[in-house]
Amino acid sequence: MRQAWPPPANRQYAEQTVPADVRWIVGLAAELELGTAEAAVLQVQGRGESLRVTRLAAVAGPLVCPGEKPARPEQLGFEAHQLALLMPVWLQRLLQLIHQATERAAVSWHEVVCVGLLEPWLTLAGEPGRALGLLIPWAAHLAEMTGWSVAHAFGLRDLAAGGLARPVTAAADGLLFSSPNEDRLVIHLGEELYLHWLPRQGSWSAIRGTLVLPGLGLLDRLTAALTGGRENADRSGHLAVQGRMLPDLLARWQAHPALLSQESRALMRSAFAHDWVRAVAELARQRNWSAFDVLCTACHWLADNLAGALARLQLPAPCLRMIVTGHGCRNGFLWQLLLDKLRPASLETSDPFGLPADSAQAARAALLAAFLLDQVPASVPRVTGSSGPRLLGQWTPGSLSNWARCLHWMTLGCEPLVWDEA
Repeated sequence: MRQAWPPPANRQYAEQTVPADVRWIVGLAAELELGTAEAAVLQVQGRGESLRVTRLAAVAGPLVCPGEKPARPEQLGFEAHQLALLMPVWLQRLLQLIHQATERAAVSWHEVVCVGLLEPWLTLAGEPGRALGLLIPWAAHLAEMTGWSVAHAFGLRDLAAGGLARPVTAAADGLLFSSPNEDRLVIHLGEELYLHWLPRQGSWSAIRGTLVLPGLGLLDRLTAALTGGRENADRSGHLAVQGRMLPDLLARWQAHPALLSQESRALMRSAFAHDWVRAVAELARQRNWSAFDVLCTACHWLADNLAGALARLQLPAPCLRMIVTGHGCRNGFLWQLLLDKLRPASLETSDPFGLPADSAQAARAALLAAFLLDQVPASVPRVTGSSGPRLLGQWTPGSLSNWARCLHWMTLGCEPLVWDEA
């Protein structure tokens, strides 16, 4: 079996020297539209809703090597042969990030129990309960290359239960950010936008949330189309801040049919994909709108969508503490728009909570793997619209010894006294 890096030499067995319910789990996430990848290593203790994170290290970076342009889904057309060419590049980059995260946490190979993976996937049909999700097959390759068992495909069971399969991270956010003293709202600004309201002293079932699309990938696609490829992204908002909001264009976007019904949200990524962006670029050329103005309007639109989604949640009381995760928190212009629209609430990134905002998805992936390992249903029907709580995810076994460790956890809820690393 090929391994990404070898385990410590001359170590055939490891004795259990930590509490029985403590384990290390790696989390991975990638957003193809943004060209970003994340890795996190978490030490967790406990089970289910009593689980707590005791140590965490995380890193994030581009999904491709420095100097290379990201390959976006609309450029690939998701053709099999093109994906096959990029798979080794993406996997090698994920392994590099894992290596950096484990070194930062000072965690050796043998201490990791499993991996949680939030892999890219596509919704091929959007009728609730009948949609088909197509996963990009990273899990099997990671299991083969690392020897770790991989928990992944977290959204598919929710999709089968009539939910939207996204976001499936509400329970993870409840564990990471909830407080007994105050209500909190988590805003994720990434390839997808979503909100999670975490009531004080509430259980996972009390969490409310919603998906808010289109996400930040829209800004990247618009930037590339409007600048003729001279700019691939406007991550800091330095282009949008130079423009002015176009009321006619904003009204046109707000009336898009994909925004008008709950059921259509699963299809919104395709509704605002490459063809839509090309139509916007052509309209801008006809109306003589500058790229700055269109990008400025797009940022206003995203901020309006988030504010509108929050209003539709109909929270019992205003939430004054809002925690922002995702790469979008580095967009200063979008951040200022959100501050203006969400007043009097305060915005802060997740960094003060010990979780880098641009690595939050990887930490959530690790926690979803922990929930699956503990056989705890992690879906929140009030967020995704599924018919009930479900156990989320499926396993791709790693090496025989690692899979035996995972089975021991799932049956007895603790680490084996010894395990073979050979």
